[in-house]
Amino acid sequence: MGRAIQQFFFKTAFFRPSLAIAPDPRRCYLHPRANAGIMMGLRVRGCKKNIDIQREDREDFMGELIASLQRLQEIELELNRIRKGEEAKLRQISGASRKIVRLDDDLLDLGRTSDQLQRESNALELEVKTREAAVTKHREELLKARTNKDYATILTAINTEKADTSKIEQLALEKLTEVEGFQAQITTREEEKSGIQARQDKVQAALDAYRAETADERERLEQSRKEASTTLPASALSTFTRVADHHEGEALAEVLKIHPKREEYACGGCNMQIPLDSVNTLRSRDEIRFCASCGRIHYLADTQVVRA
Repeated sequence: MGRAIQQFFFKTAFFRPSLAIAPDPRRCYLHPRANAGIMMGLRVRGCKKNIDIQREDREDFMGELIASLQRLQEIELELNRIRKGEEAKLRQISGASRKIVRLDDDLLDLGRTSDQLQRESNALELEVKTREAAVTKHREELLKARTNKDYATILTAINTEKADTSKIEQLALEKLTEVEGFQAQITTREEEKSGIQARQDKVQAALDAYRAETADERERLEQSRKEASTTLPASALSTFTRVADHHEGEALAEVLKIHPKREEYACGGCNMQIPLDSVNTLRSRDEIRFCASCGRIHYLADTQVVRA
């Protein structure tokens, strides 16, 4: 029976080079998507159930396009690591700047309100002095009163002025109390602003040091990325850049086999299941295939790639 299987394989493979054998060492069967691409370089050792597929390095089995994209992603992830360290500090500086702007707005509003209350308090104090002067004048007139009626009238005016003056003094005191409250708030805001500015200066110094520390590595990675990009078609490079920007540098996702015995696969980026047709296309064609869920570019691990 084993001899018959080998003869059938070699006969059909000779006339139909696109015949594919699924790379499962535990079972011997014809892959359902055998005609999807040309499968060459398979060596059958000849046993009833096991077919040993000899494998080589990743770039020998994987198409040059996907291999180049993987090299580019390794560089992009390193660059993204440096960018993240910088962006974290930039976010802190930006957040501090926004807080300072809000505090400046609060200080401006508090200052305006405090100044308005102070002006009102000053006006009330001036009115108190004016009424006190009127009371003094009435007292002088009281001494010159000739009749009881004039005396009573002037005395009533004095009492009225005193009552009004007392009310105005109370209102002026309340205004002063409000002014003191606003001044306390202004002092608190200024202290808070000073603390935020100190922390912002500290983060800015750390950012400058980080940039100086990673400048050489960033330059080396940028040069490596430029060299790696030259091996890719413009369309593939544009696609990679778009996906990498969307996923923080992680443009590629490995195709994972989620069942040891069944041909079931999932995306390593979002864990969504991948149709078998897409997996077979990756096995047979050197082209970009996207995840229907997360949009990452799929690639097969070394143990899943069939030499094409």
